[in-house]
Amino acid sequence: LHRKCGKGEVFFVNTWSYPGALDIDDGPGSYEGANGLMEPVWKYIAKRARGNVYITDDGSEPGEECKYINCTYFPDDGRICLYNIDFDHSHKIVLHQFGYQETIELEAAEFLSLDSVTLLPHEKLNEE
Repeated sequence: LHRKCGKGEVFFVNTWSYPGALDIDDGPGSYEGANGLMEPVWKYIAKRARGNVYITDDGSEPGEECKYINCTYFPDDGRICLYNIDFDHSHKIVLHQFGYQETIELEAAEFLSLDSVTLLPHEKLNEE
């Protein structure tokens, strides 16, 4: 159930199953590589809650490449940290920051620290 409520949105998922069951999608209509019944809900929420810095595979949607890249933005310091958690393969992603985007390829196990915009307390998305 999805309803608009004031300035935000409310999601109610009524289900019963054992822990982890919603991460499994092996019923009729499932496909190899499916991430479970809740995947479309999590993807929608994540896309709506994007901040000023995020990553995608193709410039619009996160995909397989993004599963291997840890992306963290520190607004007080103006730093973006990217880490490829795959120790065997490189991965290419699109980094979005404050309306700009650039393609970055991280080698296996590479950590990258980038300068970005430092935000003042009143500029942060999650603070009043």
